Amino acid sequence: MTAGKILWKGGGSKGTAFTDWRGYKDRLEKNGLPWMALVAAVGKMDFPRDGEEYSFEAPADGDLCFLRNDRNPNGNTGKGEVTVTVSEK
Repeated sequence: MTAGKILWKGGGSKGTAFTDWRGYKDRLEKNGLPWMALVAAVGKMDFPRDGEEYSFEAPADGDLCFLRNDRNPNGNTGKGEVTVTVSEK
């Protein structure tokens, strides 16, 4: 997976400050990841990003979705692009 153009912002205290896929590094959520960081998920398993390009192996079949690391998404705005390459072993 490769992150393309990602630019979004959270509501509340960061309502005027945009961030990219890395999120707001000065504010961590309870899961230890930056608020608004891009996270990939398959089923109940999250795959936090560790770089602009990264890969992971899903432990089971399921839908791949992308989320912003935010427990309360009300007030969030923005958009992003990712490129996904699927390979089978």
